[in-house]
Amino acid sequence: MIKNLLKIFSVLFLIGFSFKDATPPLINGWYKQTIPSLSDSIIRDIHFIDSTTGFLTTWRYLLKTTNSGDNWILNYDIGTGNYLEKIKFINKDSGMVLAAFSLAKTTNKGENWTLIHFPGIDMSANGMHILNWDTIWTCGDDGMHGQIYISTNGGQNWVVKYETVNFFENIYFVNKRTGYACTSTESFKTTNGGENWTLYLNDNFLDISFVDSLTGWLCNVYVKKTSDGGANWVQQQLPHTNMSSWYGMVRFSALNKDTIWGVGGVINYYVIGNGTRGIIYKTTNGGLNWGYQLPDTSYNIYQFLYCHFIDAKHGWCYSNVIGGVHTTSGGSDSTIFTGIKKIEITNSPTKFILYQNYPNPFNPSTNFELRVASSEFVSVKVLDVLGREVATLVNEQRQPGTYSVRWSASGLPSGVYFYRLRAGEFVETKKMILAK
Repeated sequence: MIKNLLKIFSVLFLIGFSFKDATPPLINGWYKQTIPSLSDSIIRDIHFIDSTTGFLTTWRYLLKTTNSGDNWILNYDIGTGNYLEKIKFINKDSGMVLAAFSLAKTTNKGENWTLIHFPGIDMSANGMHILNWDTIWTCGDDGMHGQIYISTNGGQNWVVKYETVNFFENIYFVNKRTGYACTSTESFKTTNGGENWTLYLNDNFLDISFVDSLTGWLCNVYVKKTSDGGANWVQQQLPHTNMSSWYGMVRFSALNKDTIWGVGGVINYYVIGNGTRGIIYKTTNGGLNWGYQLPDTSYNIYQFLYCHFIDAKHGWCYSNVIGGVHTTSGGSDSTIFTGIKKIEITNSPTKFILYQNYPNPFNPSTNFELRVASSEFVSVKVLDVLGREVATLVNEQRQPGTYSVRWSASGLPSGVYFYRLRAGEFVETKKMILAK
């Protein structure tokens, strides 16, 4: 009876929420999506199982979409006195939602949810990692200590595996033996399946993910990468713009070793009277160069805090209140890369020069060098044979000097491409060949 009433309410709720007959046009590669206006509707997590079906958690409600996020309907109500946190599906049918004091599970894409209260333990959960349907890790606190828990029977019973003074916030496992967990001030690591945890970093992480046993990233405003299974972490440079900005990543979605999307950064548009707007970070060479995309500024989205990509084309970036943006084309055709380096030379250049890229032909990365003779707004863009922009390497004011920039075309097909330098009235174009 309760489930039928919930379904009826969801249908009425959907009808009342301006059902869309057609997908809005993409602007800068993205279009805006909104969520229903509900009490306790602060977004906590977002997860898609394919290009059409996805879920997002708010403090109280679980919302579901079956049309790529164009409409969201009420799927589950946790009620008062509890609150939702993380959501994760291990296949197209089976998933779990972590709440502060319980776990909800489905085996039919959210048509039904079974609520399991944490038995015999006083835990307020914050983080979750699912190894398989039976083995689940969570972390949080009991009001006095930070704790890490494991269940090996699908959430029916839980065992405390580690306890410390500070409350735990996140947990992640690379495989069944190697895992990471953090409090607000420090991070811990296990290499024996959680039997022992040791202090790992005197810092925490907001997000962490590995694409294999050796290669992973973590972020906490900064972004760091490991290529040796977490033995060493190297900080990567996020793009800076010629506008007043806040540079930082709070969450990311790693598709593979090359392509990663991230959110958290902001461009301050108050300098031209339009307010502050969220940007979306992207790299196609594992973070060697990070660029950013700026969805339509009329969307008035201050900052993106959650993102999820299922493949190179389909992704979602959401704020924590009003909704977010969706792409079906991999975002904007032009990602702005600002990782340009100035080469120190004795004499200032007397004319603008665009040198031939090297190596050429290349696969998949190449280097560009240019000379700037006077203070100008400089742009370097990559074009395909039809003249369409595929990347923006430089797009900012530059002082006289010689500069170099490295670019990866890992997401592009083999063929002939062109790169063009514009600086004031100076324009020069050269040809290059991507040979995969």
